Amino acid sequence: MKLDTVLFGDGKNVKPSSIKFDQLLNKVFPEIEADFKKAGLPNAAGLAIKDSDARKLLATETSTPRAKDPYLQVGVWKKDLVMAVFDKSNPKFDAYEVIVKGYLDVKEALAKKHTEVVNLAVGDKIIDGAAKAQADKFGTSVKSEADMDLGDLTGDLVLCAHGTPKVLPGRVIGTKLGGKTADDIVAMLTADKDKSKRIGKDYRGTITLSGCFTASGGPEADRQDDVFAKKVLDALVKKGYKKVTVVGMPGPSWTARDPGDKDSHGTPLARGEKAVWHSGRSEEGLEAQELKAKKLRKDIDSLVDALVAGAKKSKLDGPAYLMSDQARPVLAKLKQLEGALHSVREEIDTIVKEQKRTGDVDGADVAHMKGTFGFKALQDALKLR
Repeated sequence: MKLDTVLFGDGKNVKPSSIKFDQLLNKVFPEIEADFKKAGLPNAAGLAIKDSDARKLLATETSTPRAKDPYLQVGVWKKDLVMAVFDKSNPKFDAYEVIVKGYLDVKEALAKKHTEVVNLAVGDKIIDGAAKAQADKFGTSVKSEADMDLGDLTGDLVLCAHGTPKVLPGRVIGTKLGGKTADDIVAMLTADKDKSKRIGKDYRGTITLSGCFTASGGPEADRQDDVFAKKVLDALVKKGYKKVTVVGMPGPSWTARDPGDKDSHGTPLARGEKAVWHSGRSEEGLEAQELKAKKLRKDIDSLVDALVAGAKKSKLDGPAYLMSDQARPVLAKLKQLEGALHSVREEIDTIVKEQKRTGDVDGADVAHMKGTFGFKALQDALKLR
C-alpha cells in the first residue's frame, strides 16, 4: 500500500520504537487541524479517534519488529486515516490500522455544515454591522432571535450583542449578553416549544457569545460571579447538553469590517474576525483596581484604628504594646495588606501608562483572543475511545 496523503512522517524517518502512541497523537492532531483548515473547515470538531488497534500495532512493531528498517507514517489511505508501518529495505512490507474510519467522509460532511449567526440586538448600528461582518466570514446570512433555525443545526452558532460588565474590586465580570442572563440564553436555545428553535441534545458545535466581557472573570471570583460563558456552559450541561463548547470574549471586543483592519500589535484581521482588549487593562479594569485599592485602604485604616484603640486600653506603653502577642498578628496583617496595596497601585500605574501609550482607554487590543469552555472533539479523542 501507499498512503494517498501523508500527514505525519513524510520524511520516512520516524521509527516505531522512537515514539509513544500518546506522543504520536499529540503530533498528529495539529496536522489534522491543518488539513481541515486547508479544506476550508474551521476545526476538526466531530472527529472520533479509534486507537486500540493502532496502539497494539505500534507496540508490536516496537517490541518485536517485523521490518528490518521500519518507519512510521500517518495519513489518508482510500477514505480512512491510518497509521502505517513500512520497511525501507522491503517495499512489499506494510502493516496498518485505521485511526479515523471514513476520514474523508467526515470532512465532506463537516464541509456541508453551516454556521448560524444571530443578531440579538437588531437595530443597534454597531451590532448590526458586526453581525453582518461575521455572517460574511462564514458565508451565511444574519438571523434574528425570531427567525433563527436551530432544529437541524450541526455547525456553530454565533450570538451577537452588547455584553454587560459588573465591576468589582480587582476584577470585571460579564453578567449579560444582549440584556439576557446566562439562564435566559440557555432558555432561548433549549426551552422553546417549537423544535426548530431548539438545539438538539446531541449538539456538539461551538456557541460563540460575540459580545464584550462574555469571558471576563477570574478564578478568585465567587460562584455567582463566574465567567458568563462558563455559566452558560454549566447551565447547558445541567440540561443534558454535554458536548457543546462555549466561547466568550475576555474583555471589550470589536469586529473587523474593513480590509486593512489590524490590532494594536499590527496583526491583520479579515472581515468578521474579532479582537479583544484585556478586561484587566480596560477602562473597567482600571475602575476595578481603583475599587480594590479603596477597599485595601479601608481595611488598613480599620486595622490601624484597632491598634490605636488596643494601645489605649493596654497597660503597656506604645513600643511594648507593638511587641505584644495581641499586636503582632495585626501588624503582620497590616504588612500583608500594605504589600497588596502597593501591587495594586503599580497595576494602576501600568494601566494608565498603557492607555496613554495606545491613546485608548482600553489599552492594547489583541486579535483572536477568546475564552473557551466545554467539550472539544480533539480533547475528547484524547480519552482514547
